[in-house]
Amino acid sequence: MEMWAAPVRAAARISGWLCGPSPDLAVRRQNHGLPNLAEPHRGRGPLSTPLVASVGCYAAVKATAGQKRAAAKKRKKGPTLKLLREKLKELGLPSSGRKAELLERLRLAVLEATDEEEVDILPALKQNGSRGLGDVEDAEAPTPSSMGWTRATTSQDPDVIRPGDEVFLRAHTGYFLDVEADRVQARWEDMGVWQSLVIEKSPLVVETTDPMQFQAGDLAFFRCHTGCYLDVQEEGSPVQARWQDLGVWQGLEVATKHAGPLKVGDTLFLKTHTGMYVDVQGGSVQARWADEGDWQALTIER
Repeated sequence: MEMWAAPVRAAARISGWLCGPSPDLAVRRQNHGLPNLAEPHRGRGPLSTPLVASVGCYAAVKATAGQKRAAAKKRKKGPTLKLLREKLKELGLPSSGRKAELLERLRLAVLEATDEEEVDILPALKQNGSRGLGDVEDAEAPTPSSMGWTRATTSQDPDVIRPGDEVFLRAHTGYFLDVEADRVQARWEDMGVWQSLVIEKSPLVVETTDPMQFQAGDLAFFRCHTGCYLDVQEEGSPVQARWQDLGVWQGLEVATKHAGPLKVGDTLFLKTHTGMYVDVQGGSVQARWADEGDWQALTIER
């Protein structure tokens, strides 16, 4: 009985399942010639069965809820701390620190790498079954000259959007996406702190395009002023900004109507890992349909 919670024991005592009637009640029943009912209600009879079943059901529900929370927590996680440390050691970089620090260290290593350097980083996101993470192969990564682009040609156009740039996303309503706490909305025409987003690439995603610009099909990550990245959990769910991970939920595939690098003033569509595109209706921002329509169109400003 000690294993039961206090409220359960109290309810059981009130109903007479654990404790029988008081001695005074037993004497009064005997004086009136009625049988003593204390013995069948001592918790050994059939009346204790509903209580035991209720406690068992309560424990089963709690266990199931715990399993669901653990599974959801596991799904949202990006690359593991062990994987990040291994890759940093391979690159000859310090591998100590928190997960967010290790991710930032990897990101900076990729951005600062020269054209001749080859960064061989395991595409862990691809192994997680995400969509639109670029072409990931075991073969040697293509060199800049073989792809027909160089860093010099990219830097000549000041309108080209590059990883690390501060950008703003304007919806069809004329309002910019903004982040308040972990909620993403589109409410004002301001280009302030809440509307500011830093567009990035993940060092764990190997793509065949210029790492210093964004082409159609590239995976982009948007970091807001809170330090968290925009994320979409499942089909039809709202866009939020809850974690500092560069995981599957945070990756947004860039889609455009034209060829070439993404530039200031271009219209783009952001495809989530569910296959749905980010859309804006009123002030709400969510990912509900696989359309590239007016509600999904976003203009990138800087």
